[in-house]
Amino acid sequence: MPGPRANSASYDIDLMRQDAKRWGDSADVLKKAQQVAKTLELDRHSFSVVAEHVTAAQRFKDISATYKALLETVIRLLGEGQSCFDTMESHLLTVARNVEVNEDVNHGTSTHIERSIDGGN
Repeated sequence: MPGPRANSASYDIDLMRQDAKRWGDSADVLKKAQQVAKTLELDRHSFSVVAEHVTAAQRFKDISATYKALLETVIRLLGEGQSCFDTMESHLLTVARNVEVNEDVNHGTSTHIERSIDGGN
């Protein structure tokens, strides 16, 4: 997103809102991925084919435990990513609203000052 326009304190509010929407859309994608990950159901029995080729029973338990831990980590990270993206969207929308309100207030103040200088015309 471009910064302030040259010699101006104005920001492109529409671009802020567009970026905010992209962050929100990305958060939705992560939320869907997290929901899918929560439905994955591999357990120690799912690894029985692998276990047949592994000589130690402990390795079999390690495989399923590792998979479960990895899945839990992925689910947690997807949730954290979604939360970060939602926060970014919210902050951008707040900034856009604040900039817009301040521009309206500043415009009204400058108009009032100009009228006062011109003698109320």
